[in-house]
Amino acid sequence: MAHTVFYRGKLKKNRTPDDVFAKIIPLVKPKGVTKRWSYTIDEWKGEKRLVIDFGDSKSEHLVFCFPNDSINGSCKTSFHEHQSADAGNREFEFVLSILYTIMPMFAEFDVIDDFQAWDDFLESKRFKIKLRELTEAESKRIQALYDTGYTSYKDIIFSIIYDDLGYKPGDTVSINPKYEEKGDVIHTLYPVIATWIHDTMSYKGKIRIDQAITTDDWRYSEAAGWASFNCACGIAELLGEPLDPYLRSAPIQQLRQITKFSDERFLPLFDEEQDNYKRCVLAYRYVVSVLDYGGLQFAGRLE
Repeated sequence: MAHTVFYRGKLKKNRTPDDVFAKIIPLVKPKGVTKRWSYTIDEWKGEKRLVIDFGDSKSEHLVFCFPNDSINGSCKTSFHEHQSADAGNREFEFVLSILYTIMPMFAEFDVIDDFQAWDDFLESKRFKIKLRELTEAESKRIQALYDTGYTSYKDIIFSIIYDDLGYKPGDTVSINPKYEEKGDVIHTLYPVIATWIHDTMSYKGKIRIDQAITTDDWRYSEAAGWASFNCACGIAELLGEPLDPYLRSAPIQQLRQITKFSDERFLPLFDEEQDNYKRCVLAYRYVVSVLDYGGLQFAGRLE
């Protein structure tokens, strides 16, 4: 499947084509996404230009040329025709990333493409969290629960939490002592979700949460503890437990990203969706996306 991107703009007065080239060239490396790519610098009609060759016979070159300090180009890519869809998507997204990297150098800059990928890319830059699609296993899990009769998104998420912890519906979760509530303010959901994260997940696939938050290794202890707290707060709010106003305004960057993602990206989609099953899917996508952002992965429950 071919995907064409059109780009045009006018350089700022204090920027030159060489400035743009200097930004782009270090991005084209002989490894990773760009391992097949190469670049040349030549002249066309008296103008210096940078040409990126994607290393396949069907894609056009990505050309940067600035007559009168302006650019007006297009590039038809065919990344998906010689590799997997995921690999093709990564290559095309890197093209968009290059355009995004040079965008601040322009007084005017516009990008248009066949499938509005640029708009989606810009949207993803507003948030550090991406509302990702479910994996095949996750999709089957939620479909099975829905078919069994769990038609409320809250019931489905709780069923997943209970199952991961080894409980049956209706059982009382044994709260990990670290998350037992004391004092006048009692949260009913946060301790359950925090226990779920603590007892079943790892931090970035390197160390289990129960070990990470007690280790003397500062690389894990503080980061894993905050990730667990922030993600548990975000998921608890989805399930009906409002976040304390103090926490919502607190200077906790990761938690602010989660609340911003929920308020501005997720909830508008969720509130607009009328189909009950699709709402359940959206809710589960939110949960796994927040966990991904926190670097939390299911690792099996503690024995």
